[in-house]
Amino acid sequence: MIGTPFWRLTLFGKPQLVSPDGRVMRCEGKTLALLAYLALEGPTSRARLTGLLWPGTEETPARNNLVHLLRRTHKAYGEELVQGQEMLTLSQAVHCNNSWITGKPDTAVQVSQVSMNTLLDGVDYDDLPDLADWLLAERERFEASRLQAFQRQIQHLEETGEIVEATLLAERLVETDPLSEDGWRRLMRLRYQAGDRPAALKAYRRCKDILRRDLGWSPRQPAGTWPALSTWAPSTWRPPGGACRSQCCGHRG
Repeated sequence: MIGTPFWRLTLFGKPQLVSPDGRVMRCEGKTLALLAYLALEGPTSRARLTGLLWPGTEETPARNNLVHLLRRTHKAYGEELVQGQEMLTLSQAVHCNNSWITGKPDTAVQVSQVSMNTLLDGVDYDDLPDLADWLLAERERFEASRLQAFQRQIQHLEETGEIVEATLLAERLVETDPLSEDGWRRLMRLRYQAGDRPAALKAYRRCKDILRRDLGWSPRQPAGTWPALSTWAPSTWRPPGGACRSQCCGHRG
């Protein structure tokens, strides 16, 4: 493998750190937490990092722990991947596969740029409550960004008359997020617009089965005739006496 002049940090899917010469380096625990946090959040104060990584520890011992962690990281990798004094930042020598999620909020992201994997898949920090809360929030932010990317591209394809391509993308969306209101609504409408009424009905039944299995309730059949599918939205679905995930229909019991 030909070496590259930078380190590669993979955060989506199984986390991985690859050296410039192509070696997969051991990166886990608090070292991984430090690199991932800086990659996603940018420059961060030592006080913030010590609070995340050593909760309940007094300031001076916690700051010493961070110093030792930085030294161990430098020794393990032979290079300072974390730089700075009071404010720490990831070295420019580290390239990370997170550019699409750390861009400006109004940046239009294409589905081809979006990772379909979970952020830090298989990693948990149950013993570090604030860090665990941060990771959960980041995963939710990632899911929302991915959903928006799908919605934008499906909408664009639909508006330009590329119904087949839009339908394929809508199918990917509901496979990725089976409780996506927008995904099922678009998929049923697109299949109906393509003249495939049986496929639209099949999508409705799949949706109904998934909701019954995962949420314990079923959507009401759309009122009126199937031509109303072009304007029907599952936001009319309401779970009887229960709570529904907001991604699904936006209603809570």
